[in-house]
Amino acid sequence: SGQGGYEAIMRKLQAERTERERALSRMKLLSVSSSDTSAPPPQHLSASSHSSSANHASPSKGGGGGSSRPGGGAEHSSPAIAPAASRSEVSQDTTPRDIGLIQRRPNLPGSLRPDGYDQGSPAVPHAGHPDIPIEILPFLMLGTFKTASDHGIVTGMGISGLLNCCKQPFDPETLGAPGIQYLQCAFDDEDTSLSLQRQKAMDLISSTRQAGGRVLMFCERDWHGAACIMYLMWECRLTLLQALSLVQYKMSSLRISPKLCAYLIQYEAILHGCNSMRLLAGLVTEIEP
Repeated sequence: SGQGGYEAIMRKLQAERTERERALSRMKLLSVSSSDTSAPPPQHLSASSHSSSANHASPSKGGGGGSSRPGGGAEHSSPAIAPAASRSEVSQDTTPRDIGLIQRRPNLPGSLRPDGYDQGSPAVPHAGHPDIPIEILPFLMLGTFKTASDHGIVTGMGISGLLNCCKQPFDPETLGAPGIQYLQCAFDDEDTSLSLQRQKAMDLISSTRQAGGRVLMFCERDWHGAACIMYLMWECRLTLLQALSLVQYKMSSLRISPKLCAYLIQYEAILHGCNSMRLLAGLVTEIEP
């Protein structure tokens, strides 16, 4: 448990990353942007295309694992492909909307499972203090523009990377904290590829973690939650259901736009060859047992 446990898992996952990148580089990452709407739906992807990723051991309690299922073989993850988003469902709507609470929380690897996760009640982190960062992993936190602008919070919590997840401008110079890395990945920019923004964000998080730092992902319109889910699916090999459940538990509530919901479904199918959630009325929802 703690920092050491996370780092042990992350070092193991990092060794797998190069092989996964080679496999994924041969595929066109589906992006639900105006330039990518002709991409094939995820149910046409063969699970065998992802064998180089799916056959690796998943993180599990104690750092071991022998399951080939992504995310350590969560009990409630469906191995079947969920109904793919039709062209009409692949919305360009970028308005964040409330995602329904996960009723059947999937298992999480022991080192990623927060205290109280298995007890069924949602976490209420920093009740009454919405601008205090929420820790998702020891090196990854979520916050607001006010959080990112607070010199005391940024320096006091050892944050060395700031990741702005929307197109709203932010001036890191106002912090007066030299050495802070800043990157803007505008997931709400309709004129850019979501795949490009995702890769830029993951590169910053990975490089900052390797340097022993911490990243604060921030946004005023809830885009950072979905961006965090993408990272958890990629680096920790969680299913969409697992990653969403973890972030939702930490944040108590979660808002994602229909455009990003469709992208998350497609991205999971690319990574794992199957889907653990489906689209309903444009939003991700649990697959009925």
